[in-house]
Amino acid sequence: MNINLNDLTVKFNNIPSDKLIEDWTWLIGTDKTPIMVSAIGDIFLQGDDNKIYWLDVGVGIFKIVAEEIDDFEEKLKDIEQANEWFMIDLTTNLKLSEKN
Repeated sequence: MNINLNDLTVKFNNIPSDKLIEDWTWLIGTDKTPIMVSAIGDIFLQGDDNKIYWLDVGVGIFKIVAEEIDDFEEKLKDIEQANEWFMIDLTTNLKLSEKN
């Protein structure tokens, strides 16, 4: 089974970004915009400083993961990094069990 980024993320076009992160502003502040949501619920955000942040909602950790969007896109190509962020095996297993 070939896995791509679309398989590991969810679209959130229909949800206002402020609603998506409103429960997390105590941790992330108000100057960040969601750019990607993983299938397991973690959120990647871009700050007014152009840095990319990862909100790991499972453990409540918020940290810088890239200095800019180009750096983030390059890191997404690294399978080990992608696995840390998107839990590829878990996501794939969940999606497969959903189909059965």
